[in-house]
Amino acid sequence: ATLLETNQFAVVKDELSGQLRNEEGPQLLHLGPYESLGRVREKVVLERGQYVRLIDSRTGAERIDVGPASVVPGPYEESSEGQQVAVHLTPATAALVLSMTSGQQLLVVKVGLLTPKPYEKVLEVRNRIHVLPHQAAVVRNPLGDLLIMRNETAGLAFFLQPYHSLVPFQWSSYKTHRVSEPGPKENVTLIDMRVQRLLFASEVRTSDNVKLRLEGIAFWRVMDVAKTVSMTSDAPSDVAQRVRNTVVHTLSGTSLEVFMNDFSNITAEASRRAASESFYSDRGLQLETVEVTRFESLENETSEALRTIIAESSNRINELEKAKSVNDISFAKLMNEIAFENHRTQLIKARATNLHLESSFGGEASGSRMMQRAGTLIGGLEPTLPSISERLRIYKMQENLKGRNSDVKTLASGGAHLMLTPLNFNLKLSRGS
Repeated sequence: ATLLETNQFAVVKDELSGQLRNEEGPQLLHLGPYESLGRVREKVVLERGQYVRLIDSRTGAERIDVGPASVVPGPYEESSEGQQVAVHLTPATAALVLSMTSGQQLLVVKVGLLTPKPYEKVLEVRNRIHVLPHQAAVVRNPLGDLLIMRNETAGLAFFLQPYHSLVPFQWSSYKTHRVSEPGPKENVTLIDMRVQRLLFASEVRTSDNVKLRLEGIAFWRVMDVAKTVSMTSDAPSDVAQRVRNTVVHTLSGTSLEVFMNDFSNITAEASRRAASESFYSDRGLQLETVEVTRFESLENETSEALRTIIAESSNRINELEKAKSVNDISFAKLMNEIAFENHRTQLIKARATNLHLESSFGGEASGSRMMQRAGTLIGGLEPTLPSISERLRIYKMQENLKGRNSDVKTLASGGAHLMLTPLNFNLKLSRGS
């Protein structure tokens, strides 16, 4: 007898008929007179989210058991894959399933656990592709046609349908200045429709046979994705080589002296000429601008001369800037002094005005007091002196006495000098005959 545990089962063969059968544990297995024990196997224990695919070796029939369960394969069933984990689908994922009976592919997007049915196989899990408003994706359908996926306003998100594929591109990378081609490549699956920067370098001889190395930046963008995909396989490389040719053609007809004296205008003219060429529009591209950022001579003698010229130019510019700074400081100082004097003038005028007003108001007050005193005195004498002329004479005499008293007081204080004239003494000098 054979003891079978709970998680075991045995395959028993009938020697008379050749048939196989399973005996599940737990039990103490006793074989019959014409039976033999094949083998003792472990049951397949499946947890939640697991499944097992079993294939009958006699008929080829297939079945799938899903957990949680304890599965006992049939005596003729085998599982080549063993326990499998169900696919967990989210709003951002989908599963591509192949039906082995029809050969068709099906995209399953239902959120949750996906367990394939018999005769189905999960080929892959696809992520939802997000295309931003400034991006575009190129998809190839089963017929080989190219589909442009883009939404300029709100972006786009989609799953690749069965038999569709996202077209990848191998575009050259121009993140550093280089002269030779080909350069490093980078994988591009989503085409950026914004303005892109491209660094380039080129060697060129001027009309007076001076060899220069130029470094610059080209700004370009993709305008028509369909044209770009159909006309070129490497858009950045086409732009870089065309820009180099334009720069070489422009400078080959220009002398070094002219180039150095009119560097900016020559570069701008080359940029305008390049942007107007049909080369770019034929490829669905647009060249925004070309800028030369650096140049140097590849010949030692010319390099020394250029360094000397550049040093002298730099010194001259520095001296001019220094002189300009000194002049600016002097001018600012002068303007501040002028402003200060203007404020002083305003202050003097304000003080004079205030003094004038103060004197005016003081005189008016003093005059008012004198008039009041005169009115009181003259009015008070009216009962005794009816004559107005007599009253005025007495007022004048009083004022004269006040003036003399003030003069005497001043003399007594020692702070004044007395100057006398004959009129003060009422003297008359006469000569004897």
